[in-house]
Amino acid sequence: MPTESIVKKNQEKYYQALEDSGNRGESTPFIEFMLEVILNTVREVGNNLTENQRKIIENIRLNSKISAVKLSEKVGISKRKIEENLAKLKALNAIKRVGGTRGYWEIL
Repeated sequence: MPTESIVKKNQEKYYQALEDSGNRGESTPFIEFMLEVILNTVREVGNNLTENQRKIIENIRLNSKISAVKLSEKVGISKRKIEENLAKLKALNAIKRVGGTRGYWEIL
């Protein structure tokens, strides 16, 4: 979920956190707000994952350099379906690819 969407969804609390931070002369209220929003977003994304996507993430957690072919073997679905799920996970900002073919996966 893009940051702009998250802020818009929580706009009133966002501005209140900014105001509270300004009044106190410290960023603690804003940081607490953002951490809460991030936690809620992570929970929301986690709840929207399919079983196969959860298995993919777990296998990436065990081996960040795992290939789509190996994921296919581990998860039990075709390489094409693995690639579709990887694209969805990237779009959800759940994972990202660092480097090219010889790179690795990072769980966000």
